Amino acid sequence: MAPSMHSIQLEEEIQALRERLATHEAMRVTRDLERAQCFLGRYSFLVWDFMTLVGSMRERFTRTRLPWVPVGIPELRRLVHQISIVEESDEALGEGASSHFETFLEIAKELNSETELLEEVIRRIRLGEPYPHFLGSLDVPDYIRRFLESTWHLVTRGSHEEVLGVFTFSREHVIGDFWSKGMEDLSWAGEVGDRLRAYGERHIELSANDHEPFARDALERLCGEDRARWGRVADAVHQALRVRLSFFDGLAEELAVIDELQESA
Repeated sequence: MAPSMHSIQLEEEIQALRERLATHEAMRVTRDLERAQCFLGRYSFLVWDFMTLVGSMRERFTRTRLPWVPVGIPELRRLVHQISIVEESDEALGEGASSHFETFLEIAKELNSETELLEEVIRRIRLGEPYPHFLGSLDVPDYIRRFLESTWHLVTRGSHEEVLGVFTFSREHVIGDFWSKGMEDLSWAGEVGDRLRAYGERHIELSANDHEPFARDALERLCGEDRARWGRVADAVHQALRVRLSFFDGLAEELAVIDELQESA
């Protein structure tokens, strides 16, 4: 399906925000080990949070209750199942089936990044504690907490088109920029760097060839020429990109502290 006027207009509107993300100081993480450790530990929250968005799409656009009956748009069901399979059990990274989150977390751990905080969040969720309310009792940086709470608000209160729009234009749409520009030199990291590069290349491949074009098509089918729906999509996408930018602003401040300590050492 050819892009509609609404889709083209939205892409033009978010171009400036996308450029700010692609050229953000926090993206330049490959200078040395200490910066990479900080970055990967924090970025792991984004990788995990992405699965919340995928899970919401699965609940909204496919049948998750028994007995089964066909629901919604077939192309959208196919998109969601394809994304779920590869994100939760990809075999393309050569280490058997594994979710992208688990693979990323393992790489972060191999570089001795701080992952304990996110693992504690997951532990509490498994224990049934109310998410995201318990984040206030943990030492989660404000910029991370705001990002997680924003996604939770979207998936619990947002419309179908808002969820799919955010996935399409503020997650898949910017992944390629990050992995192509943020991980240029990992030679110092040896085999772990090779794994991280392979992880990034896999995401670029999936985003460019499968997820983004299929998601755009599904969004076109869902919204059609409904201006009200496209208006809600635009508002949600702008909000999601601003929150993502705020996340990287906070991360950049942490990285700047590392730089200052290194310069004074």
